[in-house]
Amino acid sequence: MLAAFKEVLLPYLVYLTVLLAFVIGLTRRAEVPVFLYAVLAPLPTLWYPTQGLPLGKDTMDLLIVSALIGGWVRRPPGSPAAPQLKFVLLLIGVSYLAVWNVSLRYGLPIALTRDNPVLGNWKNYAMMMLLYVVVFNAIQTRQQVQTLTMIFISVLLFMVWRELSGFVAGESFSYGRRANGPFWIVGLNANHFGAFIAHYAVFALGMYAVDTHKWRRRLYLLTFAGSLYPLFYSYSRGAYVAVLAALLVLGLVRWRLLLVLLAIFMFTWTTVLPDSVVDRINTTESEDGDLEESAAMRLVVWDLAERLFKEHPGFGVGFDGFWYASDGLSLRNTHNYYLQTAAEQGLIGLLLLAALFFKGAKSGWRLYREGDSDFFKAMGLGSVVCVTAVMVTNVFGDRFSQLELGSYFFMLLGMVDRARQISQSESAAPPEGEAALAAPAHGAPSA
Repeated sequence: MLAAFKEVLLPYLVYLTVLLAFVIGLTRRAEVPVFLYAVLAPLPTLWYPTQGLPLGKDTMDLLIVSALIGGWVRRPPGSPAAPQLKFVLLLIGVSYLAVWNVSLRYGLPIALTRDNPVLGNWKNYAMMMLLYVVVFNAIQTRQQVQTLTMIFISVLLFMVWRELSGFVAGESFSYGRRANGPFWIVGLNANHFGAFIAHYAVFALGMYAVDTHKWRRRLYLLTFAGSLYPLFYSYSRGAYVAVLAALLVLGLVRWRLLLVLLAIFMFTWTTVLPDSVVDRINTTESEDGDLEESAAMRLVVWDLAERLFKEHPGFGVGFDGFWYASDGLSLRNTHNYYLQTAAEQGLIGLLLLAALFFKGAKSGWRLYREGDSDFFKAMGLGSVVCVTAVMVTNVFGDRFSQLELGSYFFMLLGMVDRARQISQSESAAPPEGEAALAAPAHGAPSA
């Protein structure tokens, strides 16, 4: 019965809910499609089956467009523009020029038609970056910021619960037995799932370190603690390193005791971690003593990426260009997003990527230091450690440009800047009593 509901009725229910949210976002409340998008984006097993229905392939785009138009039209008078609006538009513009670059370089159809095989990927990438602006405009109040943040935490907890209840790890590491989460349906693997868990588990822990609300703190701690199971059994070494880096930052900023615990862990990890996890961390060679096949192939693609960057240092070979440049290789992915960016968008792309991470961390830090509530301060610190984790996981592969992985990142940046704007505007406003004293009585002449 449950299986029939999931396979037959659930896609229609999700589809109708998206259409309803689309209408509500356009006509009344722009935050509604944002909330629904936050629920669906990292759970493709819910929205991907709707693709066979009319407009089903545009399910997520409909929510973004609805919130974008609705939020822009119904902005309060005098509402400031998103602080990073020009920068995000620059990112989108440069990436579109990179689509033209790859199209001309490899003889693809012009970047104005769906016949261009790269344009669809770019559209998803651009829409994902646009989420920063969407969230900043659609989310206007303190309560809405809090609601969207708790949706993030709740979705992560749901994913964790699904793995705890449905995945059983083996006694030793096996490529065929890894926690994949809900991402398998869109062709992503356990490394992507582990990265997502790492990004937002440390966000929850950062929130726990500052927020003083009793029940929210329990939810944060439960989410982080539960995340350790799917994190370990995703067997993603990049995710492991990302969490350690984020904990190091958290220890330096907030919890000095955490630094001591990390130092102890570095000497005892082979004892305290599950045997299969230790086995995975130590697996770098095949049975004959050579580098395992995936590690050996990574050296090949890294050399190719480096060569492409040296040959085209300014603007690279274009968006998704590494796929075409690596024709004939068994591995068509750089397994390092920074090398991929260098090869595909050159020095310009690398500088923009570095600026994006710097701006994200800076906004989070300022909110942590200047937020007018414990919740906003907690968001700020959580976003700083989240950006740290994102920066690290991308050393090990592209854990950034997929809608399922990257949407929360840009939404979080929009939330942080909105929280900063709320804090600044409310702290600058005079207290209600003082405002009443300052205003002349109705009908009385002013001084």
